[in-house]
Amino acid sequence: MFFNVFSNIAYQYNGFNLILADVNSGTMVYISNRPGGDPVIQTVAPGLHVLSNGAIDSPWPKALRLGQSFKKYLETNDDSEASLKQMVEDLMMDSWIQSKLISLWYLILVLILNGSTS
Repeated sequence: MFFNVFSNIAYQYNGFNLILADVNSGTMVYISNRPGGDPVIQTVAPGLHVLSNGAIDSPWPKALRLGQSFKKYLETNDDSEASLKQMVEDLMMDSWIQSKLISLWYLILVLILNGSTS
C-alpha cells in the first residue's frame, strides 16, 4: 500500500512516530523507526489510541491518564459538539500534575518556614 515506501527510507531519519490515514480505503497505519531495528508498520484498529514519544499505546503514565481523561470526556459530552479550545483545556488540565506541584510548593514553604534552606 501507500505506506510501504516508508519501510525503505525510515532508516535515513532520526527517530519518529507517524500516523498515516487513507480516507478512501478507511485504513490507518502507525509507522515508527524508534525501536532501533527494522521500521514498525502496523495497522491501527478502530478505537481510542494515544501516541506519545514512545510506541503507540505505550503504557506511559501521562499517556494512560490522557487516554482515561479523553474517554471520560467523550462519555460526558455524548454527541454534543464541544469547541476544540474547550476540549484541549479540559484534557490538558492534568489534576495529577497539579496535585504534585501543590505538594512540592507546600514542602518548599515548610522548609523555608523552618529555616532549612541554607
